[in-house]
Amino acid sequence: MKIVNIVKGRIILILLFILVVVIMAACSSSSKNVELDPGVEQSALIEEAPVFRIDLVKRIEKNSELPIAYEDYIEVINDAGPPKDGIPPIDNPIYDDIDDADEYLNEDDYVFVYEYDSQVYAFAQKIMVYHEIVNLNHNNRIHSITYCPLTGSAIGYENMLEVEDKTLGTSGSLLNSNLVMYDRASESYWPQILGEAVNGEHAGFVLDSFPVHWVLWKDFKAVYKDAKVLTMETGHIRNYEEDPYGSYKFEDIDNYYHNESIWFHVMNKDTRLNNKSIVTAVKYKGKEFALEQEFIKGLGYYKFSIEEKAFIAVYDKAIDVIRIFDDRYDLSVEGKSLVDKDGKMSWSISGKPEAGTDRTLESPTYFDVYWFAWVAYYPDTGVIWYDE
Repeated sequence: MKIVNIVKGRIILILLFILVVVIMAACSSSSKNVELDPGVEQSALIEEAPVFRIDLVKRIEKNSELPIAYEDYIEVINDAGPPKDGIPPIDNPIYDDIDDADEYLNEDDYVFVYEYDSQVYAFAQKIMVYHEIVNLNHNNRIHSITYCPLTGSAIGYENMLEVEDKTLGTSGSLLNSNLVMYDRASESYWPQILGEAVNGEHAGFVLDSFPVHWVLWKDFKAVYKDAKVLTMETGHIRNYEEDPYGSYKFEDIDNYYHNESIWFHVMNKDTRLNNKSIVTAVKYKGKEFALEQEFIKGLGYYKFSIEEKAFIAVYDKAIDVIRIFDDRYDLSVEGKSLVDKDGKMSWSISGKPEAGTDRTLESPTYFDVYWFAWVAYYPDTGVIWYDE
């Protein structure tokens, strides 16, 4: 009888153990499920996610001013004061090498990095804050580095219009507190974050974009040895050591870059993130998405999809930036390389081919931007963020 009781006891313990395991597995599985708003089409697929939230088309606060069509934006563009090119773009940039630039750039200065083929360029934020646009000429192809200090957005554009003058200028106006550019051939207006003409003969035309990354000077010069660095010899008299908006260097000081203030009118607001939270924003086929940077940095890399198109967001630790690539090869990170699922092809963390291929990885339109500015343009944006 004792033996029977012992056996029964052991069976009960085994059953209890199995029950506990099942419950733990269910809890673990539920922590990876994404709660989508009812009735919302899923435009992002999540893999191996920790505790976070993904929201699609969830407006916390919305003004009634969202235009029906992009050309309607022209009616709500604000005159910010300066005339056209009153904030003067740099049309004939002069460059220094790393050693010369090190004389006037501090370790904790930010530079905007543009990688073009085998050439790398750096544009100091403390210079760009006074000019906002640099027009580069690559064999008669005009590439414009654009920066809006009010929205924290640095974006590269190429003007593919069939016009003689392909350079961009500053209009002196703002939309959603964001730089409004104009093309000097037709004087059509192009809000920087939108990247699309909202008036004139080119209304509806979208500029081609390319990535521009924010990098600390100390990190940049450690990685890029043969770069071209925009010199302070801009042809304009400015005190490039004084930023009119404050400083990125001291987060504990109350200035525009770190507080929650928005100086100019915006058409939409959303309180899921702080106004000045930096997100990596992505556009693809009319869909918009935002990734909270700290979330991606914590994971190292993250896979998602938009409109059934696979992408991978990768943290480049050496220069502390998020890069986003087309993930058609089902990439994974191995050391400092990206490797396809079969292990036959590899790329550097910057997307340049290393082995098994001569193709550079493609990227969608993406750039870093303050949350308030992104959602002002795109209140229907999806967003991946930590839910603390």
